[in-house]
Amino acid sequence: MREIMNFRECRVFDYTFLDGSLDTWLQLLKQKLRNEEKAFVITANPEIIMQAERDLSYKQIVKKTKYLVPDGVGIQWASKRFQQTIQHVIPGVELTELLLREANKNGYSLLSYGARPEVQTKFYETVRDRYPNIRWVGHVHGFINEGEKVQLAKHCAEERPDLVLVGLGMPLQEKWIASVIDEVDKGIYIGVGGTFDVLSGEVKRAPKLFRLLKIEWVYRISTHKRGKKKLKDIVQFVLKVLNVTKSLPK
Repeated sequence: MREIMNFRECRVFDYTFLDGSLDTWLQLLKQKLRNEEKAFVITANPEIIMQAERDLSYKQIVKKTKYLVPDGVGIQWASKRFQQTIQHVIPGVELTELLLREANKNGYSLLSYGARPEVQTKFYETVRDRYPNIRWVGHVHGFINEGEKVQLAKHCAEERPDLVLVGLGMPLQEKWIASVIDEVDKGIYIGVGGTFDVLSGEVKRAPKLFRLLKIEWVYRISTHKRGKKKLKDIVQFVLKVLNVTKSLPK
């Protein structure tokens, strides 16, 4: 482990996470926004890690990003097994909400991309009403064709949004950001998974008790239509961690 800025670098397998509080992450991203810099942020849970293990091109993206956020107690548990304990778990939806508040406070621009058309529209309407000072650069559902994706990338380069939220689900959201990030000169680009569904009110987040007990993943598995797939990834992740770490010195 080593310290970087106000973070500690912690490795799980060969993925380097940055361990810092929610406020530390917010301060870093606020600085990026103020300085008109760019950042590619991935909030990674065990499902993302297992997808990366199956998909080499995706693995390269996840490993390359400078800002890998530990999202979920599964990552925290694994870090303990690797003797590089992560202290802070950062739910992606909470980080997204803080960024939206910051955008509203400073009048930053926002582009949202992903989810079903009706969900994206409801997300736009909800955020527009809740955060009226945000300047919208665009809100695009996730069912556009390849030509439209190219145009969207050009739109990002030309309009230079401060905040770009991409909710295509993994690995599509990170792969799209990776295809765009070198063509833009500013903006926080972050894959938000099902956050559009939650913030639009289409899907309820786990009850507070689940979050306090750090078992939000149980609620997601039991209520999500892909619950069985999520559970399979979690089981495979646990087995892989146990197999790799069994020979490490105690």
